[in-house]
Amino acid sequence: PLCSLQLIPEFKQEHLMSKSFRLQELVKVVTNLSQIKQDAVDVGGFRHVVIQVRVPVKDTAAGALLYIQESNVLEDEAFTDIPNVTVDLFASSNKVIRLTDTARFLRWRVGGLTTSVQFMADGLART
Repeated sequence: PLCSLQLIPEFKQEHLMSKSFRLQELVKVVTNLSQIKQDAVDVGGFRHVVIQVRVPVKDTAAGALLYIQESNVLEDEAFTDIPNVTVDLFASSNKVIRLTDTARFLRWRVGGLTTSVQFMADGLART
């Protein structure tokens, strides 16, 4: 034969388990504080997390940072900052953060605030 047909195996798409969440509705923060533990997001069972932080109203001076914290339990003293994961609330207006293998619960903390800032954070957790 001039040509032979090669059968291509049927493509099988795996079902990706994912969870969309709102880490924080648009909020105005006027002092350094941490998100209350009851509002932390449970990402247990997911390996990868992507968080998009939008800052429509920035702080008026450099130094204000949004930290993402993690903990295995819902206790304030158990939450710790994830190293090297911050959003500059003076310079950034839209930042995407990618995390892998975090603890079960995630929340935010603001530090170094000079005046006030408004931000919101949305996320996607997936296996």
